[in-house]
Order: sequence, then C-alpha cells, then structure tokens
Amino acid sequence: MFTKLLSRNASFALIVLFATISLFPMDLSAEHHGDHDNRWIPGVLTAQTSLGIVYSHPYVYSGSYATVANDGNGPIRYYWSDELAAWRRRAKNPTKRVFDSDDGTVNPGEWLSFLPYFSLNMTGYQGVFLIRGDVELGLKYGNGKGATVRSSAEDEITMQRK
Repeated sequence: MFTKLLSRNASFALIVLFATISLFPMDLSAEHHGDHDNRWIPGVLTAQTSLGIVYSHPYVYSGSYATVANDGNGPIRYYWSDELAAWRRRAKNPTKRVFDSDDGTVNPGEWLSFLPYFSLNMTGYQGVFLIRGDVELGLKYGNGKGATVRSSAEDEITMQRK
C-alpha cells in the first residue's frame, strides 16, 4: 500500500513539475508571435537571433535581437538586416514597412548586438493585414565559410475603425 501511495505521489509530482516548467512560462495569448535561432560553432562563433511581434490596437510592435560573439582567432564579417511590414491581404507590396540593416566586422574576442524596436501605427487602416517580421544575421569567417542565423514571425490581424 505504501508503494502505491508513493507511486501516485511521484506521478503527481512529475505532472506538477512538468506544468511548472513547460506550461506556466508560456505566453498562450494569440496576440504575440515569436521565433528564435541559435548557432554555435565551437572555437569560432556564437550567434543568436530572436523576434517577437505584438499587436495592440492600433499599433504593431516588433522586438528583435541579434548578437554575434567571435570565439575564434580571425575576424568575422557580419551582414545584419531587420524588417517589420504590414501587407493588406493578397497585396504584392507592403502597406507599411520599417527596415534597418548594417554590416561590418567583429574582431577576435569581441561581440556585437543589435536591439532595434520597430512599431507600425495602423490608425485609419481597416481590413485584414498580414504582419511579418524578419531578422537575419549572415556571417562569414575563415576561408570563405559562412553561417546564417534568422528568425521570423507573422500574424494576421483584422483592423476595424474604432
């Protein structure tokens, strides 16, 4: 009897532990969409991108992040770009767009981060829009070797005049 009780308590404890670790930290809201990507090449580089899109009428916000750390002996060339855009359903060109980019070099033992914060004011617009965010970090190192780290997220929203 004691072992059955212990077994049930252990199972319950594992379920509670799983819920605490996995479910509670999640943002289960349909208003937030995000993505992240990591790249680690031992002795060469560590890189990461992350992106989140949040809609709060009438604004769409994008919080993105990109970083690269040079763990090697030679320079790393980087190409960074970040974009937030809103397309009206079935349109070929974005209705609204913000964009930034940069390129340069990260020397051995150094690191570099990008933390842009974009927003789109959708006041006065109505209809269905696809909101998309993209952040990309292209890396060149060594004798022409390369790596790409990218994150993207999208959401479809319906804008109504209030």
